[in-house]
Amino acid sequence: FNSLLSKLERARRRVERYHYEQMKRADRLASIGEMAAGIAHEIKNPLAGVAGVIQVLKKDLPQGDQMRAVLDEVLSQIERMDKAVRNLLSFARPPEPKMSLVDLNELIGKLFDFLAPQFAKYSIVTERKLEAGIPWLSLDPDLVQQAFLNIALNAIQAMPEGGRFTVETRSEESDEEAPGLVQVILTDTGTGVYSENTNRIFSPFFTTRQQGTGLGLSITQRIIEQHGGEISVSNPAAKGASFTVSFPCPENEAPE
Repeated sequence: FNSLLSKLERARRRVERYHYEQMKRADRLASIGEMAAGIAHEIKNPLAGVAGVIQVLKKDLPQGDQMRAVLDEVLSQIERMDKAVRNLLSFARPPEPKMSLVDLNELIGKLFDFLAPQFAKYSIVTERKLEAGIPWLSLDPDLVQQAFLNIALNAIQAMPEGGRFTVETRSEESDEEAPGLVQVILTDTGTGVYSENTNRIFSPFFTTRQQGTGLGLSITQRIIEQHGGEISVSNPAAKGASFTVSFPCPENEAPE
């Protein structure tokens, strides 16, 4: 009996520590979000003005002028900066989810269709292991699609010389000890995630890429958590990275 009480006490302490860490993280994200929103607004309007001026200058140049190529490169960099600003705003002020019943298998099919040109461009072989008849979930399809897209784009960038990208769906029924789950596992054969980075990979502004903003996976985690889910990353036995997204599965959730 004393042994059981001791185990319960240790479990209670772990839960309290977890909630404390989550509260600290939420406060930190709120502070970063406020700062990010301010920075984004300060940059966005001047950036649009600069882009407009460059477009006018480009129109005044004759075809074949070497300056056109220079201006095209400047516009390309402005577009990259604008994307970073949009990511900042998405991180700082995430939209409220608009829930509807969603078939995750269908959502993943649309993701593959959208990314087909990119997969072909980088000679990436794709594979779907979709469990038939998985429960429909109450999700915001656009936000969840964005979360999966962020993971998939990271995978593509990690396989510039080709590789394999696999998405698997599976469900676990609820029992007396645990609620039901629907999981999506996205795996690539790219460069992988160093073990020392697995705890930092979802942190805002953490990136190992030279031109990365470090916000994509942070936004992804926030979207998943908005839907009551969890996301984790691991390194498969062979190579690459594997992201596991778990959503709680309410009983009797089905389309009408």
